Amino acid sequence: TISNISISVFFYIFADIIQQITYQYFMKNYIRYNVIILIILQCILPLYAYKNISYYTIDDGLYSNAVYSITQDSKKRMWFGTIDGLHSFDGNRIKVWRNSSISTLGSNIYTVVEDSCFLYIGSDKGLSVLNMKTEEFMKLNGIIDTSIEIHTSVSHIMKDSKGRVWISTMGQGLFCLNPKMKDIDHYMAPTVIQSDYIYYTLEDSDGNIWATTKDAGILCYSDNKKTFKTFIHLSDNAILTIFEDSRKRLWVGGFTTGLSLVDKKQKTLKSVHKSDKSVLPLPA
Repeated sequence: TISNISISVFFYIFADIIQQITYQYFMKNYIRYNVIILIILQCILPLYAYKNISYYTIDDGLYSNAVYSITQDSKKRMWFGTIDGLHSFDGNRIKVWRNSSISTLGSNIYTVVEDSCFLYIGSDKGLSVLNMKTEEFMKLNGIIDTSIEIHTSVSHIMKDSKGRVWISTMGQGLFCLNPKMKDIDHYMAPTVIQSDYIYYTLEDSDGNIWATTKDAGILCYSDNKKTFKTFIHLSDNAILTIFEDSRKRLWVGGFTTGLSLVDKKQKTLKSVHKSDKSVLPLPA
């Protein structure tokens, strides 16, 4: 009986050892195989994703591979501003739009905005307008009765919630076009605005109009007084762009300081760094 018990214990221990060896071998190879599978997937999936991307270059009709701006009109037609003219794409072919008789239609197209049947085009030569019904280019006086001509580089165009079109220029200040009222307001330094070099405008969720400048920092518009006031003064750092996030925080991109968060209470800029835990992570 003792002998039978010893044999049973021996076989039990032997079976347990075999099970442990088999399990370790399986797990070791299981992990190895999974690592191999993951590596293969990492190589294959990007190739599959790239198959869903279409590339359009000068070989497909673009006159330049350098694209400044992209927008889509109400008819789902895509518009591209390049360093060599305005292009449209209807899903089948690319078309280049030019008119040498319009002096304010330059070759470098920085910004494009649609309003009703008009396409406002900002270039290195100024502002021009395309009537998308007649497919004809015109200057500003083609849509409103004015002697004003925007002939300096237009860096940005923004349409606000009131239907006004804000036109930022590098040298002529800021223009506010009201197509419904058929009039235009001109903001020039030093009386109603602090700089004539405006990079970007933004309407925030509260309806405030912000402007970033080359040499005067960040400006905020007063609708009651019809003037801009300095919000954050910066004479040595051009602010190129501004954005409002889902928490109503303002972010700005500077020429020398990089990305910063606007402290509205202190009226200062807070640089964004990885070590700055009060700013990061970004909101979802």
